[in-house]
Amino acid sequence: MSIRENFETLYNDADEYVKRSIDGYKLSVIDAVSLLYGDVACGFVIFMLLFLAFIFMLVVMVALLVPVTGFAVALSFAVLLLVFMALLVYLLKKRLFVNRAVRRFCRIMFAKENEKE
Repeated sequence: MSIRENFETLYNDADEYVKRSIDGYKLSVIDAVSLLYGDVACGFVIFMLLFLAFIFMLVVMVALLVPVTGFAVALSFAVLLLVFMALLVYLLKKRLFVNRAVRRFCRIMFAKENEKE
């Protein structure tokens, strides 16, 4: 084998390595994005179901309180419950949203390092 053939072989091997390396990075990005999309879609579906359950619970609460307290007071209780829930979510926003998102992103980005252990 001549030097020229050795360099051509080396070039072809290096070119193939770079192409496969780029494909590997593309696949890892696709994997991370698909996991993130799955989390977001699942979170959205769960949120919508819980939202509907909460709305039905408010309707039932108002319907049960109307004969006892009157319509205006029953609606006031429902509003107070909504304000309390909004305040609770606001106070727990870091624990509910930020910490979970950081943990999930770390698991996605460092999945290969965690699998080796």
